[in-house]
Amino acid sequence: MRRWISRVLWGLTIPGAAIPAQAQIVMDMTPARIAEAIALGTSGEDGAYRMPGGVAVYFWTPFSRVTQLAWLASKRYEKIDPALMPGQTLAQEIRVFAEDAEDNEPDEMVVAIVLVPAGAKGREQAIQPTRTERTVGKDHDSGMIAYFYIEDWTEGAEVRVIQGNGDERKHRIRLKGVR
Repeated sequence: MRRWISRVLWGLTIPGAAIPAQAQIVMDMTPARIAEAIALGTSGEDGAYRMPGGVAVYFWTPFSRVTQLAWLASKRYEKIDPALMPGQTLAQEIRVFAEDAEDNEPDEMVVAIVLVPAGAKGREQAIQPTRTERTVGKDHDSGMIAYFYIEDWTEGAEVRVIQGNGDERKHRIRLKGVR
């Protein structure tokens, strides 16, 4: 009972009404939302959402990318100008990073990342990313970044990370607390 009351008080649910999961992700990065994200980043929030299970898989929304830029700038004692926010930071997309296995063997490297909607019955229903990039470097982890349309990112869907040997790592999307 207490849980239901707190949800109503916070305006998260109304008895008998369902709120779409996408409503939790900030879609419109207004100047006020940008300022909010910058404030979070300068207070120490890094902006990355880690997906549960196994090897590191992170994702970023437009809001969390602004938070991350502010966090990185604050670590360098720099200020971030909200008016000069790069367009790719505010893009209406979800970015997913999947880390390669530690030993970087070719058969354990990430070769694909797809999104499988909740309730999908076959591989043909998987959503391919709009684009992908490999990351390799001394200063950051090796892996793959995949970009998905923000409207495809829904509660209960799965991110599937496919390795060179054909193994799949499955990560269920949970949007609680995601902006």
